[in-house]
Amino acid sequence: PNATPLPDAVVESLIVQVEEATGPVKIDTRLAGEWQQVWQRTAKEGTTSQKVISPRSSKLFQNFIVDDDGDSIFRNLVQVTKCRVGIVFDVAYDVPDEKTLSSRLPSTIKVARLEIRIGRRFGWKPLRIPLPLKGKGWLDVTYLSDEMRITRGNRGGVFVHMRDTQLTRAAAEATRPA
Repeated sequence: PNATPLPDAVVESLIVQVEEATGPVKIDTRLAGEWQQVWQRTAKEGTTSQKVISPRSSKLFQNFIVDDDGDSIFRNLVQVTKCRVGIVFDVAYDVPDEKTLSSRLPSTIKVARLEIRIGRRFGWKPLRIPLPLKGKGWLDVTYLSDEMRITRGNRGGVFVHMRDTQLTRAAAEATRPA
């Protein structure tokens, strides 16, 4: 939390090294669950909503789950303010066929909403305001381990996510070279 971030050019160089060293990714159960975004580069071709929302929040999560309709989705949770305001958008994706060995997830925004959480101590549910976010695209998983995921979007964005359990000072110090 108190560390100085690496320059973007250094991070991008490390990403390319990891992608080249590991080769094609097989999508498996490691993709499931909660991930926290730790770095991103939004491309010039990115949507206005991507450019506006992403840099404003230090807390972005992406949860790969099955929703109440039985669809495979990645639920994006963007914490706009510390406690009360967030944006949630569910993106349905097609699970790759095992025969094709594809790491590309064709996707469609299913639903998007602004959530305002007030009155939690009174048991009130969040106020949910629908947002007109629509779109189709894809997400390429270029690296996948139990702790880290690197993806590239159809508009040129690059995203690094880690498991929340890895985002601790003890975990960071354990990976420091001797």
